[in-house]
Amino acid sequence: MEYPSHSPRKFLGMLQQYRETQLLFAGISLKVFDFLKDDTSAEKIASMTGYDERNLGEYLTFWNQMTGLDQVEELVRLGPDPAILKQNQGKELFDFCKLARLTAVEVRTGRVQSFLRAASQLVEPAAPLRILDLGGGSGMMAIEFVRQFPLASGIIFEQPGVADVPEELVAEGHLEHRLSIMRGDFMTDPIGGNYDLIIASGILDFASANLLELTAKMAQALTPSGYLYLVSHKVSDDYIAPKESIVGWLSSHLTGLDILQTRSNIEHALTCAGFQKMEIKPLDGAIQSLMGEFYTLHK
Repeated sequence: MEYPSHSPRKFLGMLQQYRETQLLFAGISLKVFDFLKDDTSAEKIASMTGYDERNLGEYLTFWNQMTGLDQVEELVRLGPDPAILKQNQGKELFDFCKLARLTAVEVRTGRVQSFLRAASQLVEPAAPLRILDLGGGSGMMAIEFVRQFPLASGIIFEQPGVADVPEELVAEGHLEHRLSIMRGDFMTDPIGGNYDLIIASGILDFASANLLELTAKMAQALTPSGYLYLVSHKVSDDYIAPKESIVGWLSSHLTGLDILQTRSNIEHALTCAGFQKMEIKPLDGAIQSLMGEFYTLHK
């Protein structure tokens, strides 16, 4: 697989600046900054303006870290969607099928490459590995993995409304004999077992109340010497960092979702499930900052 010679961070930074500009304009339109000259709170400002206290608090918290998106102004004024707030799932907010198709391109800007290069430190080229790409979206992580490791095979697990995307991409790559698609809800449905590698890219961040159950399920599905590859947003306990992750999910929080997990919550759940983090040699070049983390089970 081709490795990028230039980091994609320059272009992602441009997108981040655009988002922050949207937030600034929303604050100006809402005249929020007029109230920040003195020591105040979201509760006080909401009482004076009639804005929704919850979303105003979210906005002010993120603004402290210079974070901005479409509909921010309206959501601060009116508050979250009651149905989304109650269900707290996100299915009504996102077109996960469309997102999967988009990420099929995005992950090739360095995320897949960093994963493959790091995996090569642990796995022999001819190892007959059985892998699981859990909530794999486009499935591109698994697809590129089996291309690099010719004896590897496995499963891409996705919800029924999204699974057609990786199925199409697997067929385009003529890899049907090595990768199969499993449809279901990995929070509640069986995910199989006896895997040598489980890829969990961005799924634990949104496991909500099922985080402990999901990490335990992954531990049970691994072989004793298997690996877990984890990519997370590494959200701080105060939910204000990293800025790129917080601003990216701001609109969903204002709409009513409250599912984002912190890094410490994820690490606690992994420890409870028996996982321990592995030390991997740092990567060189443009992909060095895009590598996830490898875990193995306590012996």
